Amino acid sequence: MAATTERTALGTPDPVASRDVASAHTLPAPTPAQLAPYLSSTPSYPAPAPSYPAPTPSYPGASPSYPAPAGVPLPSYPAAAPPPVHVVIHAPARAPAYAQPPPGALAPYHRKRDSGIAALLSFFVPGAGQLYNGQVGKGAAFLLVTIFVNVPLMFVWVGFVTQLATWLWAMIDAYVSAEKINRSPG
Repeated sequence: MAATTERTALGTPDPVASRDVASAHTLPAPTPAQLAPYLSSTPSYPAPAPSYPAPTPSYPGASPSYPAPAGVPLPSYPAAAPPPVHVVIHAPARAPAYAQPPPGALAPYHRKRDSGIAALLSFFVPGAGQLYNGQVGKGAAFLLVTIFVNVPLMFVWVGFVTQLATWLWAMIDAYVSAEKINRSPG
């Protein structure tokens, strides 16, 4: 059996690879008597007998307590603090705050006013176009001015001029108010 000499990457002889192939396995195989302790099914050492009685918990979930052996002093520890109690109080549910609907949502119904009808109504009765537009106070004011100011002033011929001014003002205001109501978002 020849010894081989192998070299490492640096060119030095490799001591492990250079040894004799026959001397690589020189340990004898173990005998069955040597393997017997490892192959037996029962342990070769006796199981220790318990020296203390079984633990008895004082309440469910408590850790077991063991009695102390005779003649051994017990260490004194401060009593353990009880676990912290976490109290969670839930506030009553409140209604969500009113939010504006998104731009594409349905808007509340907004009745459009026809400006021509409002002006035509004020042509016949000053203030009727304002009542049509939903402006009750303004419409009542035009009616009261017509009845209690312009009609009595007609006896002195000034009422014809004031009545013409009130009549034109009522028609123009009814038309413009109807247009403004139609342009408003809601």
